[in-house]
Amino acid sequence: MLISELARGQVKRKKIHRVSVRSNLTAGGVVSDCDASMKLLWLLFFVCLLVLGVMGLWQRGPRVVADGRLACPPLPSRLVRAAQAPLPPPSPAQLARLEGPPSPSPVAATKLVLVEPPPADEGLAAIRSADRLDWGIPDLPAQPALVVASVAEPRSVAPAVPPAPPPVPEPVMPNLYLPAGATTEEEAVLTLIKAELPAHEEPHAESPVAPFTLREGERVRPVTRLRNETDFDWIKFEREGRAWWAKAEYFIRVDPRNKTPEGMKDLPIGQEAVDRESALPPNYKPSDLVPIDRQFVLDGREILARREVVDAAHRMVRAAAKEGKQLRIFSGYRDFEYQKKLYLEAIEKNGPKQTGVAEPGYSEHQLGTTIDLSNTDIRHVLRASFGLTPEGRWLRENAEKFGFRFSYTSENMEQSGYKPEPWHLRYMGPALTDPSATKVAQGE
Repeated sequence: MLISELARGQVKRKKIHRVSVRSNLTAGGVVSDCDASMKLLWLLFFVCLLVLGVMGLWQRGPRVVADGRLACPPLPSRLVRAAQAPLPPPSPAQLARLEGPPSPSPVAATKLVLVEPPPADEGLAAIRSADRLDWGIPDLPAQPALVVASVAEPRSVAPAVPPAPPPVPEPVMPNLYLPAGATTEEEAVLTLIKAELPAHEEPHAESPVAPFTLREGERVRPVTRLRNETDFDWIKFEREGRAWWAKAEYFIRVDPRNKTPEGMKDLPIGQEAVDRESALPPNYKPSDLVPIDRQFVLDGREILARREVVDAAHRMVRAAAKEGKQLRIFSGYRDFEYQKKLYLEAIEKNGPKQTGVAEPGYSEHQLGTTIDLSNTDIRHVLRASFGLTPEGRWLRENAEKFGFRFSYTSENMEQSGYKPEPWHLRYMGPALTDPSATKVAQGE
């Protein structure tokens, strides 16, 4: 029994061994088949790479795709074509072009035209042309545009746009500067008295000169005045939209009040507005000028004055002679040109701030109512020492009795702008003979 069971056990073990061996043999065959397949696949892969390389060499590199088609046809051989000139750059084109009759046609049929887009660059155009030639397709003339739709244009596409309003001009600021003595624009204009005067970009003589030159008689409206205590003042004015500077001492301000009243030849005596801020017109000359008696003239030459002034001067000189005082007249009426000559010479000699000679137009001598007196000693002519002589003291006490007054004194020097002149008298008329109306100094 035991022996039979052992025999059966051995038989089973032998069967199991045979099955195991068969299984191993089967697995080994499968592994061998897989290795062979992989080797075959690798071989096919390398063959494909070789074929692709050969094709690449034959095609001379990869080709791009144009318009969705292969650029290199595989079948026929390439055609040999003659060298062509470089293609011109493509002209701009539109995918859609509207063509319609010109306005003002009320209703016009507008055509919508489709046009083939041009190549994006020269390279793409060359590829497209080469593609046609490689296939043996000749270049055909451009086909006419195909009309695919017609649209009626309405009479009015959009409402008319109203014109833009004109720009609002910037407000012009008024010129608030007025020269001394002026109260209106008419009174603020200055007149040049020098033959020629350059204008400058800046208020100093070394600054660049303007391309124009001011001439005598030209009128300017000053914008401002830059004052200098020792040198020339400068006025700023505008010309052709630009500001310029010029020396102020060569300009005068003619006061409109000094224009001869309508129907009269001369200004009323004693009412003339002549001082350091108000000038007479250059052409003003009294019509009643007469010569002073030569016996009362210092050097015997002819001196003119207005008739009423001459009569009053004669009475005054005779009255002084009765008291033993020998008065002589050495100056009377001076015209504008002569006064201008004296003034310009004084500036050249003593500078622009000289106070010895009045500007032309501002001189009371142009009125014909002013005289300069001295005694018979010429050493006191135009000298302050005349005021200390007996004749000078007599005039200070008695001049107003004959209608004369001293224009420039120590009391009004700051107001008048001139140093005291004890020889300078201006006839103001009979009003001065009334003590209640007596004036001692100009401007009081």
